Amino acid sequence: MVKDLIEALDPGRHQFIPIRLAGYSGEREVEEGTWYILNVHFRVTSVVKDLSDLDVHRPPPNARLYVNPFGKRLTMDAAELDPAAHLWREHRFGRELFMSDDLYDRLLQMKVKLSARKVGMINAVENK
Repeated sequence: MVKDLIEALDPGRHQFIPIRLAGYSGEREVEEGTWYILNVHFRVTSVVKDLSDLDVHRPPPNARLYVNPFGKRLTMDAAELDPAAHLWREHRFGRELFMSDDLYDRLLQMKVKLSARKVGMINAVENK
């Protein structure tokens, strides 16, 4: 189960809220199984804005960044990442979720359908 995998890799970092899927009338279950809303609590600031194709929504000071769906570049600073974290959000971003290669590979092994893409990684120490 995806919940078990995420809790094993990121213990105590996120919130799982159990839900029941029902039809419009609420009388019957739409699909059998156990369902959750995942609330990703862990946040970092690792995306390098100048080396990424991003969109900005809302004017400063509350500006939110979004990954441009047609962009080719998304670069992260490895020095800003927590090596023990496998799933996170970025402080300056709206809806995007980010995950480690390890979590991504394990989800693929479980045959979970993902809408994801790999990102470039830089080492800030080398670039200063």
